[in-house]
Amino acid sequence: MKLQALRSDIRYLMSWVVLIPVLFTGLIFTAGHVYFNTQSLHAMHQEKLVQSATQLASAVEFALFTDNRPLMESLALGVLQEEDMVSAKILNGQGDLLVARTTPLVTQAQDPTDTLRLPVRSGLVPLDDLVSMPQPSGMPEAARRGAPQGFVELQMSRQTLNRQLANMVLASTLLLLLGCGLGLAVAFWLARKISLPIRRISHMVDQIGQGDLGARLNLDDHDVLGKLKRGLNQMADNVEQAQTHLEQQIELATQELRAQKENAESATQAKSRFLESASHDLRQPLYALSMFVARLDQLTGPSHEPEMIQLVSYLKQSAAALQALLDSLLDLSRLEGGLVQTHVQAFAVQPLLQQVVNTLKPLADEKGLELSLKGAAIWVESDPALLTRIVLNLVGNALRYTEQGRVLVACRSAQGGRVLRVEVWDSGVGIAPEYLSQIFGEYFQVHTAQGARLEGVGLGLTIVQRTAQLLGHKLSVRSVLGKGSCFALELPQVQTAQAGQLTSSQDRQT
Repeated sequence: MKLQALRSDIRYLMSWVVLIPVLFTGLIFTAGHVYFNTQSLHAMHQEKLVQSATQLASAVEFALFTDNRPLMESLALGVLQEEDMVSAKILNGQGDLLVARTTPLVTQAQDPTDTLRLPVRSGLVPLDDLVSMPQPSGMPEAARRGAPQGFVELQMSRQTLNRQLANMVLASTLLLLLGCGLGLAVAFWLARKISLPIRRISHMVDQIGQGDLGARLNLDDHDVLGKLKRGLNQMADNVEQAQTHLEQQIELATQELRAQKENAESATQAKSRFLESASHDLRQPLYALSMFVARLDQLTGPSHEPEMIQLVSYLKQSAAALQALLDSLLDLSRLEGGLVQTHVQAFAVQPLLQQVVNTLKPLADEKGLELSLKGAAIWVESDPALLTRIVLNLVGNALRYTEQGRVLVACRSAQGGRVLRVEVWDSGVGIAPEYLSQIFGEYFQVHTAQGARLEGVGLGLTIVQRTAQLLGHKLSVRSVLGKGSCFALELPQVQTAQAGQLTSSQDRQT
């Protein structure tokens, strides 16, 4: 984290802006200095070897002519007195060794050496030609210059050359490091000079971002960023004023929303209290009305007039519709008011579905429909009472909107056995695509293909959806107009062993 912060620091970046050109220039200068000085030292080393060999060849000419071995040895020893000379050899014209002397220093003999052999010719050959021209390589040239009287061979150590090269590289490196150090110091000074106002501006922006809208920058007449600072201070003033105004508007809106929420909650509570208090008073006369209608139905036998029988039938239908409407309103009110308590537990779902099918079987038989169950011995986790009401509503709706064919209640596992889908299929009128997003709304009723509304008050699917949401179960629908619909409810599936543990745990809690 510290390294990331350093890399994003403007001083770090500005330092590199100044340091990179200095470092690049220093490297080029050092490389050029080392290269040219290396070439110069090598040339001087080679020139010294050539000069020493030339001097020895010139001096030993007479000794070779007279075959004076002591003089040759003296001349060889004299050459070895020079610095870095390792060995000196004198050979005759046929290449036979006459004199060979080496330096007594073992350390010098172990260093890398350069060897040079020069011919010893008569005095007719100029000295410059001996230095600058190569050895004879052909008979015509040899004949012109004359056959060599002998050869001298010098071996020279590179110890001094290597030491000079090392000292030169060390000095160049120290100069480069010194230049980089000075460049770095200048870079930091310039970076601080340039970045300090920017850092102050950045600090002010951070303060404003953290909510301190009172942060301001000190203005300096000699500051190069003075105009920017004045603009930022003005912007901070505008932002602070805008925030103050916005806070006032938010406070007013919050108070208004709080008042509206309190009014809505009061209205909901009042409605719930009214329905709760009125339910008993409404149910008593409705129950009495149902009894009276049932008794009247018993008294009107086949001998009575058809009009009387039809009137009693209308009374029965009205009483049943009134009872269904009252039950739906009370259920919806309890769901909206949060008065419905859930009791989630693990249980086998097939007996529950079979009970729903058995309850609605007479209604299916009355309409001439086939009502069947395709279940499985699967355990789920839900509230049995609320789940029963959901399935009753879905199957009841399927029977209500199906004139011929069948209604099927089916179960199947999904999502790798984690979910059980309880599906209610029907071959009814179906739902048009434009109505699929509205069927769960309050008091909405599906229209048939001819535009006529079917029976019902339009609260069944609303209660189903809100009950499913209360239990945390996903409810979905698919439908094809004129062919039927499928409502699916997804329940969390429980394995048999887990179900037994849950049941035992609930029994102990009871």
